[in-house]
Amino acid sequence: MVNKVRKTHENLEELLKKRTAELRTANKRLQKEIIERKQAEGAQQKTEKRFRKVIENIFKFVPEGLLVFTDKMNLFKQNKAFQDIVQKYAAKLNYTESELTEIIIEQVKNRVINEDNAEIKISKNKDKKEKNRQNNF
Repeated sequence: MVNKVRKTHENLEELLKKRTAELRTANKRLQKEIIERKQAEGAQQKTEKRFRKVIENIFKFVPEGLLVFTDKMNLFKQNKAFQDIVQKYAAKLNYTESELTEIIIEQVKNRVINEDNAEIKISKNKDKKEKNRQNNF
């Protein structure tokens, strides 16, 4: 009986040593994967930062008005040149800057959705002109 208990004990110790070795190996592999993943994430962040800077520079220095939309057609970004265009023409067309911005964005969205490359044309806001005339009397 003592021999049987001793043999079982030895088998359990051997099994424990084997399992411990397997866990150490797995642990080392996981630590290596963690290091590799952190390095990959760091490289990806660095690349994203560089691309973000390139995009920002494009937005700063391109003289044309730019609008960038998300894949769901929500406005993501507009550049200063676009804002300058809106400032320049809003009063001339009898719109507020926010009204003109909204009109342009909606027309651009519609053109993109319908794959229409036609020019965007915005008429003067006659309603506002009429209201101004009525308020002056």
